[in-house]
Amino acid sequence: MSARMRPYWTSRLAESRKPRFPSLRGHVDVEVAIVGGGLFGCTTAYVLAAAGVRVALIEAKRIGQQATAAAPGVIVPEPAVPLVTLDAMHGRRAARAAWEMSRRAALDFAALLRRLGVRAELEPVEIANYLSAREEGRELEREGRLRREMGIEGQWLTAARASAQLRTESSGAIRVKAGATFDPYRASLGLVRAAKSHRAKIFEGSPVVAIKQGGGRARDAMPLQISTARGLVTASKVIVTTGGPTRLFRPITRRFTPLVTYRVVTEPLSAALRHHLPASPFVLREATCPGHLLRWTRDHRLLFAGVERLRLPERSRPAALVQHSAQLMYELSLLYPDLSGIRADYAWDARISASDDGLPRIGPHRHYPRHLFALGAGRADDGSALLAASILLRHVTGTAEKQDALWGFGR
Repeated sequence: MSARMRPYWTSRLAESRKPRFPSLRGHVDVEVAIVGGGLFGCTTAYVLAAAGVRVALIEAKRIGQQATAAAPGVIVPEPAVPLVTLDAMHGRRAARAAWEMSRRAALDFAALLRRLGVRAELEPVEIANYLSAREEGRELEREGRLRREMGIEGQWLTAARASAQLRTESSGAIRVKAGATFDPYRASLGLVRAAKSHRAKIFEGSPVVAIKQGGGRARDAMPLQISTARGLVTASKVIVTTGGPTRLFRPITRRFTPLVTYRVVTEPLSAALRHHLPASPFVLREATCPGHLLRWTRDHRLLFAGVERLRLPERSRPAALVQHSAQLMYELSLLYPDLSGIRADYAWDARISASDDGLPRIGPHRHYPRHLFALGAGRADDGSALLAASILLRHVTGTAEKQDALWGFGR
């Protein structure tokens, strides 16, 4: 396999066309500093700036080129955790509220990209939460029954119907409308440009080395100081959207698991071969954790994601990428035997962070006054960026709603 060992999304854009933003130098004073310039940080910067909040976004490397560039680019109109699991963890009312918030945010995120004119190859799709024929389908069928009882969208497909529609042997599936696929890297760039048009200050190549709070009795009244090697931001609040907790927040690392997962993108597939595969409006999402995800790209390639491992030392990454990308191509050929022998043109790994219960942690933490977080969304879909941004805006403006606590550290 002679795949290019880099993400498909950034490879498609020439280096000369990738925007550059200045590094942070000197002193900047804002209301809110956002640490982390991926899709979550860029979306939050836009939402806050559009609401009139003075914002500075600080990215350690390049805007949108870390975990975001490694994402599959799928908007799923439901939480990353199955409804039966949400019901068991939080009860029926909370499960419904979490589902409704996720669905609304997914629909609104797609609408936002359209309204802003972001050229991110946004395409509407249906999501098929499926199980392969090797898996027992009873849990998924139970999920389908609970959805029907709660009046929540999801069409249950029997093994025969799922196999016919997905064109692979399956023990069952739940079909969900109102999903979307898109290019997450270009979406980040579009959102950060929109944030900048609302006077947000954007910095990259500026790792944050310290966040200090004011001392003494007036501690809560004094601004936070966010330091980089060559600059300083003072802000009333700081929002951390770095995927997982950095070394600055080690006390909360126990709530998150650092993981690495893998993605491959095939060579463009011929029309004759595409005839034996599910149509492009489908995204296949394996209903196991961790599971595989399969989607089409606009240029008739398949993006296949899966294989999850604990985070590896840096020196082990290249060899692991070769091994697991080959494994992914083999697993893809098991799913669709007609793809046997097809090459992967791109392969990459994604360093993610998963929360302890599968849902992202969004909101304040009692040990960090005037800090807000959006962490642990590694297994969530990319559309949850707007869910996080909306919750964070309410916390910033003092209008937090009761159901926002479903996503917080205290749940």
